[in-house]
This record gives sequence, C-alpha cells and structure tokens, in this order.
Amino acid sequence: MNLEPGDLIFWSYHDPPSKKDGLEFAVSQSYQTDGEKNKGGCFHAALIANVDENHEVVQIVHAVPEGTKLEPLKEFHRRLSADVKTALVITKAKLNVDRKYKIDAVHFAMSKSGQAYNDIFAADHLNSESRHSYYCCQLIIDAYKEAKAPIDFPTRKMNFRDQNSRLIPFWVDYFAKRSRSIPENEMGSHPAMFLNDEKLVTIVEEEVRSIA
Repeated sequence: MNLEPGDLIFWSYHDPPSKKDGLEFAVSQSYQTDGEKNKGGCFHAALIANVDENHEVVQIVHAVPEGTKLEPLKEFHRRLSADVKTALVITKAKLNVDRKYKIDAVHFAMSKSGQAYNDIFAADHLNSESRHSYYCCQLIIDAYKEAKAPIDFPTRKMNFRDQNSRLIPFWVDYFAKRSRSIPENEMGSHPAMFLNDEKLVTIVEEEVRSIA
C-alpha cells in the first residue's frame, strides 16, 4: 500500500521523554478517552505533501508553533530533535478517501503556508494575537473540508488535564502567559484521535527511531 500526497504522518513518544516541560509532551498528555491517557503519546500530525519514486515521504505541510509550513521531512526532524530527546514512533497512514480529494486538500494546506499558529486552539481560528491561524489538526480538517471530501474527522471537547484529572501545570503557565483562560471543554481535536480512528486511516508503516 503506497503513500501519496494527502495521506497523514504522526509523531508519538516511544519512551517517556527526559524533558517533560515542552509543548509536545503537554499535547501528548492531554488526550484521554474514557479515563485512559494517550498510551502512544501522540503529539503531532501532518499532511504528506510530496513523495519520491519509492513513495517515501519527502515533504510535509503542517501547522507548528512557527506557523503553517511546507518543508522537507528531514528539516522538521532536525528542528524537532532540538526539543525531543527520546526515541519516537513515526506512523505513516493512508487516509481512507479518494485521491482527488487528497490533491485538493494538499493544495489548500500549501496555500496557507506562512499563516500563524493557533496557539490557543481557538475554534474561530484567531490566535492570541487575533491573527488567522491553525493548529495541526485544524489545518488537516479544514483542508479536507475545503476539498469537500466525504470524510468525518473526529472532534471532541478539549482536555488539559492529566490522567488524574488535574490541570497540567504546563497548560496553566502557557495560557497565563497569553492572558487567556484554559479552553477546557471547548470543541477541538487531537492528533491521537485521527491516529486511533480505524475508519479514518489505515496504518502503512510504524518506525521507531531517534531523530537526534
């Protein structure tokens, strides 16, 4: 089963990271379903933008704290290695929708390169500086919505608590620095929801590797 532009790639922790005060770890800890934590530690998702002749991923388009970017996969791993000091599980997955929608979705996402990051995960796309913006899942959902794809991405009430129902300290500080209340129970999404949805994606490859 070959990957193509418009399919998805996910990043999860393989082992608990030594650095537990970063955005990636906080995101991984914020997903719970029926009281269970995000066992795989998934913290990010991106659209595959380009593959080589062997269907290996060359470029991705995604929303990261620097903004929406089209970039080589190797470049993202270089930047990520500065923050994530542990082995990761990199999961590549087919999105279960016709190729014509994938092409349109990638074009939409690429057209948003340079847009700001939605650092407060706001449903209206306005970040803490009131700029139009995206977070990773939001960009993927909007890209396929714009492509009019017959596919439903899961959404949920956002959670910023750990498995013991305590607010995660990172998020308390994070939103305080932005003079915003924590958007607990507002609607949003999480990359682990996409990864765990068997109707949405078919896993093609899982690779455990250190990106440092």
